[in-house]
Amino acid sequence: MVQRGPSPKGERLFRRLLRLYPAHVREDADFEPRMLDGFRFLRESGLEGVRLWWHVGRDLGQSIWNERFDPIGPHQGGAAPRGSGGGMMGWIDDLGYAARRLVRSPGFTGIALTILVFGIGVNTTAFSVVNALLFQRPPFEEPEALVLVLQDSDGGEPTSTSYPAYEDISGYSIFESVSAFYTDQGFMGEAGEALAPVLLEYATASYMHVLGLSPVRGTWFDDSHDDPAGDPVAVLTYRMWSDRLGADPDVIGRTLRINGGLVTVIGIGPPEFNGGRGPAAVDLWLSISAMDATGGRVASLERRQDHPMTVRARLADGVPLVAAREAMDGLAAELAATYPEINEGREITVLPVLDVRVSPTVDAEIVPAASFAMAVVVLVLVIGTLNLANLLLVRSSARAREIAVRLALGAGRLRVVRVVLSEALLLAAVGGVGGYLLAGLVAREIRNSRFDFVLPLQLDLRLDLNVVLFTVVMALMTGLIFGLLPALRATRRDVNATLRDDASSGIGAKRRFGLTGALVSGQVAVSVMLLALAGVFVDSFAKARGADSGFAHERTAYVQVNTSMTGLEGQANLDLIAQLEERLGALPMVQGVTSSLMLPAAQFGTTTLLLGAEVDGADRPTEIPWNFVTEDFFSVLGLELIDGRLFEAADFETTVAIVSEAFAMTYFGRADIAGRSYRSEGSPDEPVEIVGVVSNATVRALGESPTPSIYWPLNFPLARSNLVFAYEGEAAAALGAAQDAIRGADGRIMILGAESMEDHLGETLTQQRLVGVLLTALGGLALLLAILGVYGVVSFAVSRRRQEVGVRIALGAARDAVVRLFVRDVAAVVIVGAVLGVALAVPASFASAQAFTGTGGGVLMSAGAAVVLLLTSLGATIVPALRATHTDPTEALRQD
Repeated sequence: MVQRGPSPKGERLFRRLLRLYPAHVREDADFEPRMLDGFRFLRESGLEGVRLWWHVGRDLGQSIWNERFDPIGPHQGGAAPRGSGGGMMGWIDDLGYAARRLVRSPGFTGIALTILVFGIGVNTTAFSVVNALLFQRPPFEEPEALVLVLQDSDGGEPTSTSYPAYEDISGYSIFESVSAFYTDQGFMGEAGEALAPVLLEYATASYMHVLGLSPVRGTWFDDSHDDPAGDPVAVLTYRMWSDRLGADPDVIGRTLRINGGLVTVIGIGPPEFNGGRGPAAVDLWLSISAMDATGGRVASLERRQDHPMTVRARLADGVPLVAAREAMDGLAAELAATYPEINEGREITVLPVLDVRVSPTVDAEIVPAASFAMAVVVLVLVIGTLNLANLLLVRSSARAREIAVRLALGAGRLRVVRVVLSEALLLAAVGGVGGYLLAGLVAREIRNSRFDFVLPLQLDLRLDLNVVLFTVVMALMTGLIFGLLPALRATRRDVNATLRDDASSGIGAKRRFGLTGALVSGQVAVSVMLLALAGVFVDSFAKARGADSGFAHERTAYVQVNTSMTGLEGQANLDLIAQLEERLGALPMVQGVTSSLMLPAAQFGTTTLLLGAEVDGADRPTEIPWNFVTEDFFSVLGLELIDGRLFEAADFETTVAIVSEAFAMTYFGRADIAGRSYRSEGSPDEPVEIVGVVSNATVRALGESPTPSIYWPLNFPLARSNLVFAYEGEAAAALGAAQDAIRGADGRIMILGAESMEDHLGETLTQQRLVGVLLTALGGLALLLAILGVYGVVSFAVSRRRQEVGVRIALGAARDAVVRLFVRDVAAVVIVGAVLGVALAVPASFASAQAFTGTGGGVLMSAGAAVVLLLTSLGATIVPALRATHTDPTEALRQD
């Protein structure tokens, strides 16, 4: 008998086709023999030629497709996967399958990625700020050898150092080099131009040497620039040169006008360091020799009672930190013995630079604030994760019967878990990349923005390796958390019950508080807590906004001027300010004019007075906010005279003071102290008479508690002065007329700022407003996510209970009864979450209020947030519940 069918060459072709199967199938020792037996059976059954290869190709194509692209399915042809498709190739197959499923579900994929991108992006952005504040390693050479040397403030905290003390410290051989610097605000530009605000540092010639850095172009200051009488020079930060000056190659030798004074640019700083401390970046460094020309604190260079400087030093080779501390303890004792009235009890602290980000006192505030910020944004991600877990749970539940069938036919449970988890991890990976890119965009905007806090700051945020690792870990954890629960749940169902369609899942099923209900309750609880926290800061801002400023801010305004470009000094400068007051006073809209060194709500300077003996018998150094003002200051601002008198012309030839009511009550115990005197730490043997007591006015920020302050007669010339005036009519018109009058007096006068006092007070709340807006936005996002979670679960419950609804409608149930069926179940779940949320929110909001706002926060705020969430969550059930009422009973009962 002649054998029919293909030759052995056909079998060789068939073997080549078998290579298209996945590796885990081909690794089975019996796979190829069984497949060849099947091929020979077809050949021996009479098939040949095209018919044979048609059947072979069709069967192989279907089998290979199932093995490669449907990893949940049973394995055909008796080829069971080795290790349930384990190994790297198995994960690659599962990820490919998950990708195709996600592409086929654009709605689900879009919602999931949106939640992840914003959740991870917000967290990455917040961490980039925290990283810059706390974890980013400074770009200095051998930063382990750098220390800060700080004298104590009057309150006993290491803060800053006097310039004479810096000179003393520089003489110690334990330090290889010592530098000093301080940060200040300035303005750059010519008269008549729009002046650009700049943040600058006055620094010594040793500044860069201590850091182990050098300018990228030009040179740094030399020893001659530490002489106040030397040539005024500047070094631009690399960021200032590249971003604000367009990387001008000819900038070296260029003259800039800073605060009206001329400085010559001699260098450009290193790209990796933009000055400042922590994430704050400065615009340029000025030499000590530039202080006089640019309005720096020249007088403080000789005053030991003034502490403007931060001293940074590099330890000499082989010198341990303990030796430096012992040496500085000796210097502190020596200064206390030599200058007891200034330095008695004032220690000198040596701190490693790596342990201090900004300053010890500021760091003490940064750490809890950073922890609070990270906790808040993590809450948003938690809500998103719970939401995604619910979405994946609904998604896997929708395939319950399919998965049950495949499990019954032999698909491994581990394989099912891995496929569902692969989908979650793939979403998390894409969401992590998107979140990182979003954080990069936000960081770039932050880098290009100037924030007006105490000083106008620019933050130098960098998405370094720390941020990358944080994003990877956050994405991985998120994917595991929101993917693992649905994956495990998908394989724990009773196969027989699922095939009978008796399995219960979701809200509205027999187990009302199942996993989906628990996840919704968790979302609601976390959302209540986040909304309550947002409410604390919004309430604090509202109270501060409505607080009494203590002066007539509704009808006053100011224009800040710099007269240095006029070249007038001494009495001539005072006469110019008096002329400006006269010109403004002659305007029809102006009702009174005065001038001052500082403005209300912007008195950030302090003086050290010896106070307290009138209350507890012992004078002690106390920092008091101060201001220099002219004669009509109190009447123009509407401050009430409580005791004594206001300044008179004769007072500007001597030294007297007017104090606030808070000053009198705090340090004298009563308000009627006119005629009494106080002593200053710098001149303890020269008492100063208090001639009057006036009502309290805002000192630093609107909404603050009454703060003691002191006023002195302004009897010396100022390069920068504030012309304050009372007006009637529109603020914009009054300010415009005032600026025109000033320019008409002398075109060389620079106008640094002009606004109504009402706007000025609003700017003191910038930080509170920013925090309130951010928390409100995050609270709104949490609310939206919670609503989406409720809507998704109810929609799934409607689809799962379609037959039940059809039966109810067929039996005559009214539509409102069907709606109540779902609303009742949602209400139960949401109420559980709201109660839990209130229990968490009350202590959290109270603690945050006490720590950050000084206001109350508690049950009412939390209960209000719970009510908002309850109402919105119930509202989210209306659309799917109404959709259920339109169920056709006939179609519903026909379901399998």
